[in-house]
Amino acid sequence: MPITLFTNKKINYQSFKSKKVGFTLLEILIVIIVIGILGTLGIINYSKIKENTFDKEAVAILKVMQAAEKSYALDNNNDYIACNSTADCNDKLGLILSDKQWSFTADDSGTVSATRKTDGRIWTLTINQE
Repeated sequence: MPITLFTNKKINYQSFKSKKVGFTLLEILIVIIVIGILGTLGIINYSKIKENTFDKEAVAILKVMQAAEKSYALDNNNDYIACNSTADCNDKLGLILSDKQWSFTADDSGTVSATRKTDGRIWTLTINQE
């Protein structure tokens, strides 16, 4: 059988082209928008959870301060102690409170309070003696 170098057959060049692989611009934009929306919702929920955690932390510390005030009053003829700052409360009540988020105070009636300044807002929590 003789070898022929040229044939009359047409070669289908479409079969040699690679198939379309990848995403369209619209698909990529939709994914970016969905990720942005989910990220925004996550950040909003995170900030609410963070604020709620700070509030719970302050209430827990106020209860500890209240217990320390009661203990002090029992030892000192039912006289409560007044302190004007977190460091002052630490010294007078024998506590180790941090003033990173909140500033703690107490008055001589047994009322303890926490104040936090953030973003130009002032948050105050107060617990009165029962």
